[in-house]
Amino acid sequence: MLKPIWNALGDIRLAVILLLTASATLLTGTFYAEDHFSLFMALNHMRIQDWLPAQWASRPELVWWIPVLFAIMALLGINTFACAANRFLRLIGQRRNMAAGRFFYLLTPSLVHFLFITIMLGHLATFTAGRWQRLPLAADSPIAVSPEAPAYRVAAIRDEFYPESSALGGRLRQTAVALEGAGGEALQLQYGWPVFIDGRFLLIDKAPQGEKAQKKSMPAGSPPDRRPGPASAEAREASVGRPLLMIVSDPGLAVIILGLTLIMALMIGYFLFKSKSAKWIAAVAVLVLLGAHPAAAPAAESRPEELAQIAARIEKLSPDPAFKDDRYGLILIYITPDEKGSMVSRMDRLPPFWQDRARDCDYRLAVCSPAVRQLARDLFDFSIRTRDKKKEETK
Repeated sequence: MLKPIWNALGDIRLAVILLLTASATLLTGTFYAEDHFSLFMALNHMRIQDWLPAQWASRPELVWWIPVLFAIMALLGINTFACAANRFLRLIGQRRNMAAGRFFYLLTPSLVHFLFITIMLGHLATFTAGRWQRLPLAADSPIAVSPEAPAYRVAAIRDEFYPESSALGGRLRQTAVALEGAGGEALQLQYGWPVFIDGRFLLIDKAPQGEKAQKKSMPAGSPPDRRPGPASAEAREASVGRPLLMIVSDPGLAVIILGLTLIMALMIGYFLFKSKSAKWIAAVAVLVLLGAHPAAAPAAESRPEELAQIAARIEKLSPDPAFKDDRYGLILIYITPDEKGSMVSRMDRLPPFWQDRARDCDYRLAVCSPAVRQLARDLFDFSIRTRDKKKEETK
């Protein structure tokens, strides 16, 4: 009962459906956010569990897509975990048949998927456990960054304006705030340049100017020409505003950054390794029957020179000298497992030469029609019957 459910959750087709549904939900949400910008902008400063219940009670028709998106992403996370876990366990079962470098190379996509889930959990931590505090800044006012640390004092607030000769003449260009700690340590804050201290980010923000900050309708007619020159006193005052200090505690940020960094490192290593290795798909109907089938094993043991010639011909398939390195091997495609013999599943029955060769190969089940798979199974059954018949005749 549990296995069919697990297989259904790990189905790649479910992943495609969930990704398309998530994209459609996000697209729908952009239209709501565009028409009600200030409503959704508040999410930048509030936890989801504080914001959503109040908005759901008053305006459910505007926020319904957010819990739907969370549910879709949760299902996508479960699907990704199940899919990656299935592949991971399958590779673990084949570990003894491949070199360590080859094993890690094949394991990289699963590790990337696990890291993707970790990043999703980091975003969830940001939405649910983040803290945002906005404090007004005034000269000589105390600032408590955290309850555990001593308070800072606002030593100075300096506004920098664009030169009068520019098109933005007289308007605010940058605001710098100097904070001084109890021990004499100094912090310099600017717009766009946060400071990390005591496990929190300190950022400079600007308080809205009420009616001055609202969009005003333009008068009819052609717009006036804009020439460089000093701004009016009203525009200058509106551009300055009242500086605020934002204190942000984000427990998910470190997880997100670490996860993205590891994914980048893994993907770079994955593609560098891939560019050096030769990926060749070999038809193994004859190869594996000769080297792996119990009927052919005694004869193959007695003809090591022929096996060496076959291996040499295989290596000539690739002009890349990296192919001859022991770290790289063939991708061998088989049509159906030999349940009565020893192909693929019983590498211990291979002759010594092919046992060494098999450790560097990647065996994969082919995607083919049921008729072709049945034909291969019939060939195996025929070879078994032929072997048994010859044994009876020699007795």
